Amino acid sequence: MQTFLYWVDSSDHGEDWFVIALNAIEARNFFALEMGYDVIEDEVTSLLVCSMPENLELFSPLFANENHIKACGGCMVLYQDADLLEIVDQSVLDDLGVETRIVKIEHQIFIEGNVARAALQSFK
Repeated sequence: MQTFLYWVDSSDHGEDWFVIALNAIEARNFFALEMGYDVIEDEVTSLLVCSMPENLELFSPLFANENHIKACGGCMVLYQDADLLEIVDQSVLDDLGVETRIVKIEHQIFIEGNVARAALQSFK
C-alpha cells in the first residue's frame, strides 16, 4: 500500500515534524496521539510533502527519520538556537535535546518544532 510523507504541525509549533502515513487524517491523528495534542483544539494540520519510495517497506503511521527524509531526496541540517542560550545554559539545552533540525525537500524548507522555542515565545 502506498505511503506518503506529511509535514504535521500544531498551533504551538512545539513538536512539528514529518509523519509517514496512508493519508492526511492518519498523519494528524498519529501525531496528536503520540505528542499529546487534540487535533481540533491544538489546530493540528498536515501537508502532503511527497510519496514515499515504494522500495521501502514501512508500517505506517510513524515519524520519519533522517533515512526516510534522504530517501525522499531531502537533506537535513542542525541549527543551534543561539537566542535560547541567552536565558538558559547549554547543559539545559543538551538535556532537552533542543537542537533544531531543518529539512529541505525540493523547494520546500521545514523547521522542526522545538518545545524550548515554543516556551520562549510564550514568555515574549
